Amino acid sequence: MSINKSTVIVADDLTGAGDTALQYFKAGFKTKIIIDNSEDFSNSDDIDVWAVSTESRNVSKEVALERVVAVTDKLRKSLNIDNFYKKIDSTLRGNVGVEVVSMFEVLQKDAVIIVPAYIEEDRTTIGAYQLLKGIPIERTQCALDPKAPIFDSYIPDIIKKDLNEKFYDLIDVIDFKTVTKGAGPITLKLNELIQKGKKIIISDAVSNTDLEQIALAINKSNYDILPCASAGLAQAFNKLEDGNEEDREELPPINLPRLIISGSATQLSSNQIQKLKENSKNIFSLDLTLEDIIRGQDENIINKISENLSNGYDVIIHTSNIKNEIHNENASDLLIDEGIAKDELPSKITEYLSDVVYEINYKNNFILIIIGGETSYKCTKKIGSKYLQIIDTILPAVPLCKDINDKIIVTKSGNFGTPNTLVDIINYFDKLK
Repeated sequence: MSINKSTVIVADDLTGAGDTALQYFKAGFKTKIIIDNSEDFSNSDDIDVWAVSTESRNVSKEVALERVVAVTDKLRKSLNIDNFYKKIDSTLRGNVGVEVVSMFEVLQKDAVIIVPAYIEEDRTTIGAYQLLKGIPIERTQCALDPKAPIFDSYIPDIIKKDLNEKFYDLIDVIDFKTVTKGAGPITLKLNELIQKGKKIIISDAVSNTDLEQIALAINKSNYDILPCASAGLAQAFNKLEDGNEEDREELPPINLPRLIISGSATQLSSNQIQKLKENSKNIFSLDLTLEDIIRGQDENIINKISENLSNGYDVIIHTSNIKNEIHNENASDLLIDEGIAKDELPSKITEYLSDVVYEINYKNNFILIIIGGETSYKCTKKIGSKYLQIIDTILPAVPLCKDINDKIIVTKSGNFGTPNTLVDIINYFDKLK
């Protein structure tokens, strides 16, 4: 993979597309995140890096395969680009094996290298086990993900569960002992494994130095290798060669209220929301209940949100309390009465939130901050964003974007950051006033 060529990033959710594209932007490359991948693509804007979400993390393996194949083939032909980066979740959620192999086959690469480590977010790989803050991912909150729970930490087994048995013998590992020796030995190991017929190669990494050496090894290899990784490896690639950072425009003052939408069910998101509420005196919080979601849009709620934004207040709309509410008996009865299965509830929530954004978008001008991959996709698509152009870095995995209508939009994964992340995002905008 050559960093100085145009690149296409294919992610399974929108926040993943955004945090990976951001690593290229930080190196000075002009990036665009595609929202509506049904559009015809052409590079009329001299884009260096394209990022697209297949929205395939929470669908069946069959649908994920179909979407990845279609998007990859379409972008390769439309943009005449062979340089691809498969973004995978750093906690291995979703249809990782299916997506990696299907993309590899469409592009006819010699092999794929899977590098899920993301050091800034404390995601490391050792012995082919994926760890979050030093804990196997199956023992963390990732195991409780309502749509894509994790039941294993050993990456070869995670990959195998998605694949036909004929692929099992094609999987191998570059261990930490080799990685610590640097790019030369990693390159030799890569070449050796590929010569032996291995197609799916997993690499350990516990530091940014490891990721940089892996990136260098991929570039040095004699083979055409597809990187399948978190945003961490993208960051490492972009340390190898800079783009045109000096051409970046200075941002004008942005003095607008902030509408914060969270459809994330993670404890980290709940902590971030609580921290923001504790640290802001200028915020209106709408704590949604299960009954709100089932009842649907309420004109009084829309008017209250609009009124607060008009008066210069930040507004946060979140579903943090619902994850606890659905475990009580009354909630279960309510879902049964409405004919809603528990696994259908997350989609109901994102639909509700996107409808709110759609209605408010007609009434107010605001900065839109969205937490959660599926929520980000549904909200931006609902208001007709079509694409997001990255214009600045707020935090290492949080891009500042504007859409086709010049609306300022921020997307953030529900699993990323510290308890202070939302406070930090608001502070960033306060400095732009």
